[in-house]
Amino acid sequence: MILKHNNIFLTYSLNLHPGEELEDVQYALFSSAPAVFQKVMPDSPAYAVGPWLNHRVAHEIIKNNILESLKQRLHDHNLITITLNGFPYSTFHGQRVKELVYKPDWSSEERLDYTLLLVKILSELMPQRQWASISTLPVGYARLCSNEVIDRSAENMALCAWHLHKCAEQNGKQIVLSIEPEPDCIVEDLETFLKFYNDRLLCSGIKYLQRRYNLTPAVSERIVRRHVGMCLDSVHATVCGDDMVECLETLAAEGIRTGKIQLGAVLRVQGPDFTRLEPFNDPVYLHQTRFFHDRTVTRFPDLAFFLEDADMLSPHGNALVHYHVPFTWKGTGPLTAYHSVTSDFIEKAMDFGVTCFELEIYTLSVFPELINITGTERERLITGMIADELKWLLEKFDSTKSDTGGT
Repeated sequence: MILKHNNIFLTYSLNLHPGEELEDVQYALFSSAPAVFQKVMPDSPAYAVGPWLNHRVAHEIIKNNILESLKQRLHDHNLITITLNGFPYSTFHGQRVKELVYKPDWSSEERLDYTLLLVKILSELMPQRQWASISTLPVGYARLCSNEVIDRSAENMALCAWHLHKCAEQNGKQIVLSIEPEPDCIVEDLETFLKFYNDRLLCSGIKYLQRRYNLTPAVSERIVRRHVGMCLDSVHATVCGDDMVECLETLAAEGIRTGKIQLGAVLRVQGPDFTRLEPFNDPVYLHQTRFFHDRTVTRFPDLAFFLEDADMLSPHGNALVHYHVPFTWKGTGPLTAYHSVTSDFIEKAMDFGVTCFELEIYTLSVFPELINITGTERERLITGMIADELKWLLEKFDSTKSDTGGT
């Protein structure tokens, strides 16, 4: 959707839908997404979309010269591409993903080459005179990354920023590579983001640009700051204990762009009946879990590990699970949808210049209430759930002090 206030965009991430093949992506774009939007804003002249293109699909689009026809088809369906999800490199549905979602990491040429393909595609599809973003993984999974990997990752991100800078010079398209902090990664919260950004990206990263392109330190830093920022995900921030308003304020004070904000609610369980989480322990996605009791936090790399130790945990504690549940979900027993997405937060984000808001709820694909439903009935239910989520978010936008009613 496109909102009235200063070209604000609200959409949902299409990584919810299968996208392993080009046909899947096209179905998501031209069938699944329009069905959702028609339930939310049937009279809108255009709708914003945030496709997920894995490396195979991105290569196919470029290799087979179908970018122009894709652009025309998006135009014909009144769809405006304002962001791409460049986090999952390969398979993301129907089989084990877990920590594999962080491979290849940012030290690899594969990750850089893939992201540059997305830059080429987005620079063609995005509107003129708008900022757009590509969300990407937070360097890599921490336990798999050495210092050498982190430094090389900073160099590759700086090199990506250089290509984004050249893209902007050539066609005026401004794109932000938006690092998405996630629990248990090199960049997992605001603190580790700033540590990587300031100590690595603005150190080894800009030195690499200086050597490679004979740039001054000031020019190198300006390029990185202009084209590398953060994708603030409300679920990840909540699990890690970050205050999202503080994140926005700190990033602004540090001169770092917030490329987009992903919105979702966290799965929360209040003790003592932690076993109620069993249905959410799926074999596909990684559900990092944090247990809170008596001012202490215990970290679990996945929900399965938390459930193994549940009998030994205090019955008076509570846990937050990296599981994107619907804002509108009523919960069951001790399970609730937990979040701090308010009209005040949205207004603050707009005040800080954020224009892209994206509902992130890919875990509907393994949601217990849908797991035994298949075919057209499953698609109908998911369409209705996403529409309800977007309506809920629109109410938050409409309740801001600024005039952000839908058009």
